[in-house]
Amino acid sequence: MKKFLIILLIFSSLSIPFAAAHPFTEETIPSLTSNSPTGVTKVIVYFSEPVEINFSQLKVLDNNGNQIDNKDTNYYEGEKSLIVTTPPLEDGVYTVSTKVLSKIDGHLVPDAFLFTVGNVVVDPSLLEQEGPSELIFLPEAGSRFPGLVGQTIVLGAIIASLIIWGTQNKQIIKEELDEIESIHREKFMSITGIGLGLIFVSNILMIVVQTIRLEASPIDAIQTNFGTTWLVRMGITVVLLGIWFGLDRKKILTKKNQILMLVGMLILIGTSSLIGHGAASGETPALVLDYIHNLVSAVWIGGIFY
Repeated sequence: MKKFLIILLIFSSLSIPFAAAHPFTEETIPSLTSNSPTGVTKVIVYFSEPVEINFSQLKVLDNNGNQIDNKDTNYYEGEKSLIVTTPPLEDGVYTVSTKVLSKIDGHLVPDAFLFTVGNVVVDPSLLEQEGPSELIFLPEAGSRFPGLVGQTIVLGAIIASLIIWGTQNKQIIKEELDEIESIHREKFMSITGIGLGLIFVSNILMIVVQTIRLEASPIDAIQTNFGTTWLVRMGITVVLLGIWFGLDRKKILTKKNQILMLVGMLILIGTSSLIGHGAASGETPALVLDYIHNLVSAVWIGGIFY
């Protein structure tokens, strides 16, 4: 059995594609490492994942730092590549500044690279050198964290309640059953209430941070692909809060009521996977693995809270 599990683990690891955390630059035209002929009139950049065109741009700067492109950034070959045109470029060294918004996880990633035109000699190490890249945007990560904690607690508590309390032989505690059920209901409602509160606050913080990050209005931020997933997540959260308030008015915590909340939470953690790094790979196995990870974490950590 152990050998089978080890083989299965190795096979799964090999079959899951690499999931980049952000839309990194994969290829550029002109190339970073070879001189381009005089008269080049376009710059093309390929990224590791789809980007939002409305919040992404390429800027071509000359040796004095002046923007010389035609400010017409657009998709090139699908949503993973961008193109910007320029007047015919003379011999020299040029800088391309990129700023792209991931269409998957909503990360805004700035970057830059150099290329040369004509008979210009530049130290190759300078062209290959990677500039500082912002891998973690702390306010963005901080806004998502409470939601992950909250959904883990709530989902784990519901599953643990159904498995542990729902399967108890209550005949042996018949005399104290009412009192114990009351205590269980109170603790359950407190745990899930705190978790749902964290999720709701996290949702608000996520869209606020995204709005500030994009320097746009909340409506513009919601109109992105990330914003669509956020709307679904917020809608599910509101429904779950409605279910919770309904349960809070009842004296008895029934399995039927808990299962309704369980279904909502199973859908909710799916939204986390849709804006996660697994989804950025564009491969179903990575997305499924991310969902399973969220589910198992909830059963383990949320179960401990319960």
